[in-house]
Amino acid sequence: MSKIYTIKATTTFDRSYKKLSKKNSSLTLIIRNIVKKIRRDPFDECLHTHKVMSRNHGLVYSSRVTKDLRILWIEQSKGMVILLLDMGGHSGKNKVYK
Repeated sequence: MSKIYTIKATTTFDRSYKKLSKKNSSLTLIIRNIVKKIRRDPFDECLHTHKVMSRNHGLVYSSRVTKDLRILWIEQSKGMVILLLDMGGHSGKNKVYK
């Protein structure tokens, strides 16, 4: 049986989530499903998880939500806690990559 991670979110992530879900209710369901997948297996192939250099957090993991949208996160407490840092795209005003 695989371990289940505890998910925590920063204020920055919460703000990004509220902003994006306010504009697009169908995106809310997609994001929730992706967070569930991250909780079960953050390196599941469908998430395309890899390390990236973020604008505000340094070297972090990035998991795919949509074609352009990503969730940035780190592992804490010896891998049992995943801290969701931010959410945004590759480009434009909401870009999260360096």
